[in-house]
Amino acid sequence: MPSSTQYSLRSLFVLTLLVGVVAAIVAPLVRSWNTERQLLFAAQAGISTAMTVVALVMLSFRRYAVEQRTGRLLQRLARRRTLLKRVGQAALAAFLAIAVVAQWIVQSEERFNFAGTLQQGFLLSGFSADLIATHWWNVGPDVVELREQGLVRRGLFDTPWSRVTRCYWNRYFPDVLMVVVERFDTWELNVPPRDREAVEQVFRQKCGNEVGPPHDGGKHAES
Repeated sequence: MPSSTQYSLRSLFVLTLLVGVVAAIVAPLVRSWNTERQLLFAAQAGISTAMTVVALVMLSFRRYAVEQRTGRLLQRLARRRTLLKRVGQAALAAFLAIAVVAQWIVQSEERFNFAGTLQQGFLLSGFSADLIATHWWNVGPDVVELREQGLVRRGLFDTPWSRVTRCYWNRYFPDVLMVVVERFDTWELNVPPRDREAVEQVFRQKCGNEVGPPHDGGKHAES
């Protein structure tokens, strides 16, 4: 299983590649415009960037609150996801970036639309800030942290240990731990063999029951 550091480095590489490709396509086009259109384009990009920074600061405060509420980190695990889901997330990020830049280009031909720029800024800043922050904290989009006072997803969403009703090993994927939260929500966590005993001990101490033997658990949903 890739470590959280590998997730972060991989995402940084993909982000850098995406920015480079978009910049290589857009830069020659922008240079061919007149000064007024260049300023309009720069204003739209600048507002969206500033909003992303503000959103990132707000997420950082939220992350700090979660860390204070949940206490010391015990283990960090990755949730199991399919190749299709990984490709879909990457495609969504690429589509959003290209769509926003394309909209900037189209709008730069018209008069400056402050309301439209703000609307795009909200869309871009929310997605971008969340993506940057989760990898900045080295948690990745599919990582669950086991902490003293609960489980934390994506570095921002905490679940108290009291909400975990049971956990068991998956029959078909021996290194996947199924964690049932309040009976209706099941998480699939990848557990490296070297961490298996430590993870079982954490759940035993925090939930007050043993990790169940392998079985399929019937129909379940991945949150």
